[in-house]
Amino acid sequence: MTRSQVLFKIIDVLMKRPQNAIKYEGVTIIKDVPYNDEGGKSTSGDIYFEESLLPDNGKYPIIFNIHGGGFIMGDKSYRKCLCSFYAKNGYIVYNINFRMPKEQYFTGILKDCVQALNHLTSLSQEYPIDLNKIVLTGDSSGAFIALCLAAIRCNKNFREALNAPEITVDVAAIAPLCGMCDLKKIMEKPLPFGIFKDISELVFNYETDKKLSNLSSNELYDYFNPVDFIDNRCPNAFVAWAENDLICKGQGKSTADTLREKNCKVETYFTCGLFDNHCYHLQFKKKHAKLCMEKMMRFLKENLNINTETVKV
Repeated sequence: MTRSQVLFKIIDVLMKRPQNAIKYEGVTIIKDVPYNDEGGKSTSGDIYFEESLLPDNGKYPIIFNIHGGGFIMGDKSYRKCLCSFYAKNGYIVYNINFRMPKEQYFTGILKDCVQALNHLTSLSQEYPIDLNKIVLTGDSSGAFIALCLAAIRCNKNFREALNAPEITVDVAAIAPLCGMCDLKKIMEKPLPFGIFKDISELVFNYETDKKLSNLSSNELYDYFNPVDFIDNRCPNAFVAWAENDLICKGQGKSTADTLREKNCKVETYFTCGLFDNHCYHLQFKKKHAKLCMEKMMRFLKENLNINTETVKV
């Protein structure tokens, strides 16, 4: 593994307990439900739902969640608390994995995620999923992928440039949380451990120098900000960020502003807290994580016309 992969793995291990500190009772988890037969656990997702949902023969909104990890590490298992919280609020959740480097590059990652999203149609034949109420969300690099999926759905040129399959389902809302939303901007200044250099080489198959001075020559560089390719057909959006984010500083606000310019309905939550940093929303015992996630649930409830009571963190 590279230094940055080791770093992301250490972060995952160290943060697993604080990011999963709250246990939600009554949530069923069905693990490793595949969306294709090519990658085993790497091309599967975990389904979450509250046990009381199934007997009443209703249809329920679904949250499609994409984990972060700089595109090069991470796993769906680290989002158990988050997805259980969604389930307690009346959602079915499909929390996915995807194949990462060195198995494939970014266009392959997108292909996996599109296949997983389209697979919701098949899952709706087995689970009471309301395909008119699909929420697309992710954190950090997962937020970037979620925005790419929104752009693929809106923009044929973007989809074809990234060699992505068509998306065959509608998306009712999108929620990029503490996202690496604009890689052009975020990769202007190198981070320690060669993180952005590794992302360029491992994820986008493009060798760069330490200062990333030749990054703009990457054939996919023009597509490094998917929000530029989202039009006024963008679903309603909830955008969350930390003002003091060490990795994604300024990304959330600029994304929200650009979506508003495209006449998308946008709600936001951000914190200026000194100790509220990257992906603060995952640490449910922190004040601003609670406020952020509860505001997201209220936003979705209003925009998806959901009648269930909002469950607090």
